[in-house]
This record gives sequence, structure tokens and C-alpha cells, in this order.
Amino acid sequence: MKFVAAVSLLVSYALTVSAFLISTPALNRNLGGISNKLSTCRVGGQVSTRISRTNIQCNAPTATGTNSHLKINLAGDTALTVKQFTYPAAVELGTQINKLVGAFKNLKAAEADGGKRPIQELFEFEWTDGTSHLRMEANPNLFTNAFNAKVFVMFEDDKMRMSSQVALPDLVDTVKDFKAKNAV
Repeated sequence: MKFVAAVSLLVSYALTVSAFLISTPALNRNLGGISNKLSTCRVGGQVSTRISRTNIQCNAPTATGTNSHLKINLAGDTALTVKQFTYPAAVELGTQINKLVGAFKNLKAAEADGGKRPIQELFEFEWTDGTSHLRMEANPNLFTNAFNAKVFVMFEDDKMRMSSQVALPDLVDTVKDFKAKNAV
């Protein structure tokens, strides 16, 4: 009962704050070894509450009222947020991911027929916005199924370069969420 009262007090406090951004964690507790942070912010009249593993992020809406940041949760606790990622780019990425998942379905069907695994086409996606460049690639021939597949992600701009991996199911969910939030 005390916990519910504390949470409702916290939420009512967060909803009354409108003149500035709250960027410190309002609640920080350790659950199962993972540091969870609850943050609330008000930007442009909208309240955004997020629970995040390693970072607190308050996103301001763009001019169209949607958030055009693509956040990809990479290996470990690393997250890559690509700003100004466009909806058409997300549609293209979704199309390429569907082809990759289709390649795994072809492999499974060939194995079920008792035949040799056919060589599948590589997955590649590139997106550029000015000085920023995002590249993703995967080889479906290296993995037994889509649930075990990893996608190599490389992001670079004029000042830095970062590369890591993301699990294919996580990337599918990320792109679906982005498209749902930013549908035209």
C-alpha cells in the first residue's frame, strides 16, 4: 500500500512539473542485478516516462509530432540511437529484414525435404544522412535459424566509428516499433 502511494505521489509530482526537464532518476532500484531507472520529463507539453537499463533519455517530439530516433539495443547493455532516421528508411530496412527471415524459412524448408542447404543471399542495409552512415549486414548461411542469427551493425560519422551486433529478433521488434510510432 505504501509503495502504491509513493508511486502515485511520484507520478502526480511528475505531471505537475512543466517548466523544466527532470533528468535525474526519480526512482532507482536494483532488480536482479540490473539497474533500472525511472525517469520522467516534460518536453513540448508531452510527458514521457521510461524505464531504462543504463540510460535516461527524454525525447522531444519532432515538428511532425513523432519521434524519429531509432534506438537499437546492441550486445550487452549498449544502445545505439540514430537521430533523424526516416520512415521510408525504416520501410526499406523492414523489407530487407523480411528477405533475411525468408532466407531462414527457405533453409528450414530445404532441410525438412532432406536436401542440401542452399546458399542464401547476404543481408545488407545502408543508410546515410549527411555525415552519418549506418550499415547492417548478416549472413544467413552461418546461423541455424532466425532466432540465433546476429546482425552486424556499423555506425560512423565524421568523428567516430562504432560496430557491434544485434540479435535478429530484437532488430525485428525495434523496426516494427519505430514504424508503428512514425507511420505517416
